[in-house]
Amino acid sequence: MTSERLSPQGLVVGAGFRKDRSVFTFNRDGTMRLWRRPLTQKAQREFVHTDAVLSVAFGPGDKTLATGCRNGSAYLWNTDAPDKWKHQFTPPQKKENFHPLTQVRISSGGERVIAQDQHFNQFVWDATTARPVVPAAGEAIVGVADDGATALVRLPDLTYRVKNLLTKQAGAPFVVPGGVGPDAAHNDDETTMLRVVRVAFSPDRSVVATINEPGQVLLWRSDTGEAVGHPIAHTIRGGTDKIRAVSFSPDGTRLLTQSSRARGVWDAVTAREEHVLHNPVGVQLSRFSPNGRLVLSGTNFNMVQMWDVPGRSVRETALLHSAQVWGVTASPDGSRVLTASYDRTARAWDAETGKPISPPLFHGEGVSEVVYSQDGKWILTGSWDRRARCWATVEPVPDEVERVKLWVEVMTGLQIGLTGASDLLTAEEWHKRYRRLNALGGPLVGSATPER
Repeated sequence: MTSERLSPQGLVVGAGFRKDRSVFTFNRDGTMRLWRRPLTQKAQREFVHTDAVLSVAFGPGDKTLATGCRNGSAYLWNTDAPDKWKHQFTPPQKKENFHPLTQVRISSGGERVIAQDQHFNQFVWDATTARPVVPAAGEAIVGVADDGATALVRLPDLTYRVKNLLTKQAGAPFVVPGGVGPDAAHNDDETTMLRVVRVAFSPDRSVVATINEPGQVLLWRSDTGEAVGHPIAHTIRGGTDKIRAVSFSPDGTRLLTQSSRARGVWDAVTAREEHVLHNPVGVQLSRFSPNGRLVLSGTNFNMVQMWDVPGRSVRETALLHSAQVWGVTASPDGSRVLTASYDRTARAWDAETGKPISPPLFHGEGVSEVVYSQDGKWILTGSWDRRARCWATVEPVPDEVERVKLWVEVMTGLQIGLTGASDLLTAEEWHKRYRRLNALGGPLVGSATPER
């Protein structure tokens, strides 16, 4: 048995069904909504795995997709061929040392697959041969840029440098005070570990951001190793909240930071604070929308909060689930937001109004991640039910304002929008509305509209 959680954004005082399985809801604020959409949405393609899918990503042109699994392997698929994966990528370690792959990407050119496991180990594979791309002996990869070649590596003497894994060209070494952290062995929140990002590169890869063990973000020039600006930290109620994830905006002008109880937006050049949003319940993840105009933050309080970057304001309407939000993204144009939740659903929302614009996209267990295709026509979800699913983007159904208004007037015998004695409909006015309502689809099931 499955259930659908509607989000009327207010206290619901009444609800019911029509014969066509659409739903109506009444809110205490006097609003009524018709939910004319099917109770389920059918996936177009399903990619079956042997273990839980923790991360998903589309490749360039949406021709391929990658999945990262709890069994420690990543898989590359042809988008149109869900019957068999194209490649399986296995970390170059002994099998007993495998850790779940919590993040997976396909490089911007499509030549490499990039992954991170639960202990923050980084892996790069050639997408054609499935062979691992490894640094020189004694070096360790601690972060990889979207091109799949530029990486931050730790040297044997515990200094760091930015290096091209393919050409071996490298910048000057530098020292990160306290090293690049946090240490997975000392992480006190296992669910937050799934979205830890300790290293981020600016879009042009000229600057690299690192998180040190005390939980501060430091900025460095990739070629010289020179420090940029000052350390960035989250301070909440006089105490420090360790930052666990960092990313650059798509245009490289801003930094986004996330700790257990807050997320921050900063100027990437001056490290000046633009906005910090505290959430004492807990922040699961924070991301920029692809166009950089929204900051999306998923919380442990079952919702996503949206911050409008140009308007510098938090949008009043939150996007609600019935359990923790594990994944969030926006469409390429920023008009829609996708969320993935432990409540076994992914959902699409209008970014401007916060209204849901699709039926829930169901899985058998919690949905770990959700992404849009680059053309915005497809939605990809990954789940603990061992499946990745590809769904056609759902178009929003327009509100039927006239039909709702007529239904309320026929049910109550009162004219909406007027005050005083003239509210009461005459018999002629009532019959006129009754005929028009039936022409539009009729009354709701169980409304027992009386005859006059």
